[in-house]
Amino acid sequence: MTIHFFSSFDQEASIPCIEPDSAWTETNCMRKKADCFALLFMLAGSALMTIGSREALIRRGDAAVIPPRVPFAFSSAQALNACLVLFQTEEAIPAQADIRKTDGFAHLFHSGGKEGALIRLTETDRISAEYTLDRMRREFDQQPDGYQTFMGACLAELIVTLSRRWVETQMQESGGSLARAVSWAEAHYTEEISLEKLAEEAGVSPRHVDRMFSEAYGMTPKAYIVKLRMHKACALLRRTEKSITDIAFECGYSDSNYFARVFRKSCGMSPQNYRRNGSDAAQ
Repeated sequence: MTIHFFSSFDQEASIPCIEPDSAWTETNCMRKKADCFALLFMLAGSALMTIGSREALIRRGDAAVIPPRVPFAFSSAQALNACLVLFQTEEAIPAQADIRKTDGFAHLFHSGGKEGALIRLTETDRISAEYTLDRMRREFDQQPDGYQTFMGACLAELIVTLSRRWVETQMQESGGSLARAVSWAEAHYTEEISLEKLAEEAGVSPRHVDRMFSEAYGMTPKAYIVKLRMHKACALLRRTEKSITDIAFECGYSDSNYFARVFRKSCGMSPQNYRRNGSDAAQ
């Protein structure tokens, strides 16, 4: 196991909780923590990594943002080669920098700094990050004039890359979660569905599933379910001779009077008038 690390601190600054490479061995993967942020980049191999209370298998191309004073550890390492970059955000990113205003930076280095984050880099980002890390390592080892300024610029590049990638990952995950939620809702909309159940099927929190529907459809999950039920009701009213009570039951309503009230509110007329008019009124 090989762990390289370097810091954007002054050379005299001590980081007592981070030990030299020799302390990291296959049999000694003790939990570490530092009073600064750490960026971890997997360069080769794989390992089971624990950050705080989270555990995940990491491999080449994975990166981790580890907040101050959050312990982390490796186990089950296989030919692991990783790089740790230690820094303070105040030193790395100026207070007026535009990246500080982004959701990605805020989550990784402000509000999300309790448990850290694991990020899967794209192939392009991975290659770029490895090249940047290699330049930083050479600068740190040789320390030519201006090396701290150079390393600071490289670190800012890595932080921007991770912040952007986190946002992209969240969008992809949200899209997948929304697709799961919609698919499940469309298969079960005639049943009694709670927000908690829908969130469970989507793999997100109730608040998050509510926000996803609002952003994608401009309505709550409950309103979306009603919309699905009204589409089915309209189709049954147009195409069958079933009674209003039977249609209500088939659309998930045990009370035909309540069904009629919901239908009128949604379609602007009673179920009976809709059937007589053969209307395709907006739902």
